[in-house]
Amino acid sequence: MPQKILQLISYIVGMIITIILASLAINFLVQKSAICDNNHIQLCTTENICSSKNFYWWDNSCHLIAKPQPAPSEYPDYDSLKDLTPLTIIDNQISWSPKGDPKQIIGYSKQLKSTGQFASIYLYAEVSINNKPLTQYESLYIKFNNAGGHLFRPQSLKIPTDTITKLLYAANNIPYLANAPYSENKTPLTTDWFQFFKDGSSISFYSFISSLKPAMINKIVLYYGCAEGSNCKVELK
Repeated sequence: MPQKILQLISYIVGMIITIILASLAINFLVQKSAICDNNHIQLCTTENICSSKNFYWWDNSCHLIAKPQPAPSEYPDYDSLKDLTPLTIIDNQISWSPKGDPKQIIGYSKQLKSTGQFASIYLYAEVSINNKPLTQYESLYIKFNNAGGHLFRPQSLKIPTDTITKLLYAANNIPYLANAPYSENKTPLTTDWFQFFKDGSSISFYSFISSLKPAMINKIVLYYGCAEGSNCKVELK
């Protein structure tokens, strides 16, 4: 290979190495001179340094913003259900009141048994008519131990909206109307179902949908939590 070509190659290689070394040196000097600031948050390596710059220290590192806090739940009772034990009483059953005749009501009777001591009990229901919410002409009727009636929907505990009617009540405060026709302009009565759930108790349950055309009880579920130290349980007999 001619001497001039070798010299050219050597020169090019030398230039490349020089450029690389120069870049590394410049980068080193920049890093060396950089300080903890908005553009170099990763250099705020201790809580003291971070705080001195009015930044925020959390999760063992420095941040430009405070640690995001979860918003308070909009549905505290509904959200609490995930930590409770469910008992499904009715699941996907047609119910209605043909011709408004009490003798023709299609409803459901159950017997429950409770053991132990309870800290909380909720009644959760999903009902619909033609896969839509109940109207003012329909209502869900529930009794435990013959106490209750047409559940008063405006006083349901707050839950996410849906395309069907969803209701949630604390068992110790059940608002209801004693008689049909259902109307949200009426003043409801209240009853306490919680009192029935004692150690060794037998509890009757009855439910139907007051409607002149077929409706659906998508589900009726009891959710319960035990008192500290108690192994409580509700079951269908």
